[in-house]
Amino acid sequence: MADGHDIPLPNVLVIGAAKAGTTSLCAYLDQHPGVCVSHPKETHFFSNYDNYRRGLDHLRRDYFGHWSGEPVVVEGTPDNSALGVYSEVLPRVRADLGRVKCVYMVRHPMRRMESFYSQEQQNGDSLPPFRWAVRERALYIDACRYHTHLLAWRLAMGDENVRVVFFEDFAADTEAAVRDVLAFIGADPSTELDLSASNDRSNHRQDTAAMTAIRRQPALVKAVDTARRVLPTPVVQAGKNLLRRPVTPALWDEAAWAWALERVKPEAEAVLVDQGRPVEYWDFSAPEFL
Repeated sequence: MADGHDIPLPNVLVIGAAKAGTTSLCAYLDQHPGVCVSHPKETHFFSNYDNYRRGLDHLRRDYFGHWSGEPVVVEGTPDNSALGVYSEVLPRVRADLGRVKCVYMVRHPMRRMESFYSQEQQNGDSLPPFRWAVRERALYIDACRYHTHLLAWRLAMGDENVRVVFFEDFAADTEAAVRDVLAFIGADPSTELDLSASNDRSNHRQDTAAMTAIRRQPALVKAVDTARRVLPTPVVQAGKNLLRRPVTPALWDEAAWAWALERVKPEAEAVLVDQGRPVEYWDFSAPEFL
């Protein structure tokens, strides 16, 4: 383990968006011998004042203490792309890291919001019904303002330093997407990786009070993260079942769908055009409402 002062700062950021595959991508990148990913991958350093005021040595020591000489150092907090909510992120990154490479994962915005609602429940948050949560909680819409945030990151980092990855492409051909990202960040894309693992939340469970308490203690979060890496899968799953309970699904009604669509569809179409995709790439047909 390196001395805190010897540990480099991140030179790659996986900036978001939340629920667009960033956890799986970082897990794959972390297997590469030339890549060091923060543990846990979400430091919330640049987006959270209490973390940020602890200084860069805190970032180095508490999230990259396992660094062992890898030239590519990756941090993966999805909050960093939600600049309407976390407006301080870009100035802090530019001041502390300069121009770094950024990977921006995007996903069908309505599907992203549905998945985000499930995650908030899994994290133990007290939430209103989904149709109200999308209106009341700013991150639902702001994290889907893909084109606006992409332009801001490009302006700060340079066009050549920002890569957009579509979640749908990542899910359809994970190997191609991961190798493209490896080449972009300067790691050998031919290195063999195990791409069978994923961030599977298909059981959709939320935190109990005990797990919520754990999440409030950074040392315990790191301990749980380490345990997930080293314990047998059945043991990890048993722990999840004890600490988490089933969640309720994200259900739209007609008014909520129309309200959200009006705010995210122009951003979605703009980023699709920017990336050379047809605007039909994401289907915005309304679901059959109950």
